[in-house]
Amino acid sequence: MGSQNHGTPTRKVFISLPSPFPTKWVTLLLERTQSLSLDGRVFHGIPKSPPPQINNVEFEARGDMYASEIVFAAFTTDQTREVYGDWIIKYLPELVEREIPTDIGLVGMDATDLSTEGNMRLSNLQREVTTTRFPSEEEWLAHLLSELRKVPESQ
Repeated sequence: MGSQNHGTPTRKVFISLPSPFPTKWVTLLLERTQSLSLDGRVFHGIPKSPPPQINNVEFEARGDMYASEIVFAAFTTDQTREVYGDWIIKYLPELVEREIPTDIGLVGMDATDLSTEGNMRLSNLQREVTTTRFPSEEEWLAHLLSELRKVPESQ
């Protein structure tokens, strides 16, 4: 995932999109991170695995997430109130311990839509993890694109 015309990307950013979000956003975000000379790792629709199990996609994503300098993730629900994108919650304590800034967008939902355990983890880490509510996918995307422009270049 090298950058074109901007040298080698030096800052790795991790982005997790829930499965209800448009798949075309993966390409959009990869192109945007490349244009900003960032090494974007974009994952779409990572399925949940009950702890302590982990599926192959989650295993790969976890490795990229822990190697990143910043993590962005969105959670959302569908009409039945099933939550998508919250697979990352079980890794929040490790992200905090590794001092990896984490920005979570709650899209069309709030923390009470999460499982009791997920809500408690998010609440316990509210000082270390940025959590913001967004009424729509598009508003979260606008936030993400703005935040990507703020990722500083490596020294």
